[in-house]
Amino acid sequence: MDTGAEIAEFDPGTGPLYAVAFAADGTLLTGGIDRTIRDWPAAGGDGTVLFAGAPE
Repeated sequence: MDTGAEIAEFDPGTGPLYAVAFAADGTLLTGGIDRTIRDWPAAGGDGTVLFAGAPE
């Protein structure tokens, strides 16, 4: 945040995201069209599915 430089890029590869929430520790949570909630590490890398199969 101090420099505004990009430090990581995430690509769920599953379609559009509808929600993004930033945690104080730098991780973020996303909710997307694939009906999952994912936890993304601050350093980049793949997101961990925390919840799958939300009702439509």
